[in-house]
Amino acid sequence: MHAEWGEWLPDGTEYRVVVPEAWNGVLLLDLDFIHSPHPTWDKAYAWIPEHGYAVAGTRRPAGTFSASVWAHRLRQVLHPFRKRL
Repeated sequence: MHAEWGEWLPDGTEYRVVVPEAWNGVLLLDLDFIHSPHPTWDKAYAWIPEHGYAVAGTRRPAGTFSASVWAHRLRQVLHPFRKRL
């Protein structure tokens, strides 16, 4: 079992968080965690919480090519993550 939630950051960027029941204390952040169904990614993302890792991330916004903007949005996911734990 795991806890899973998703909401929107203040700028409207969607995010998602998955924390396994037996969380090992490690949080992985991923710019592409919210994605269209993809068989390879789905298997990889299933493996992560099964092995004790939490994962959180966003969907890369279309038309935004700035790595600093992506990194800033990804770091913003830490705020709601910390509030829930």
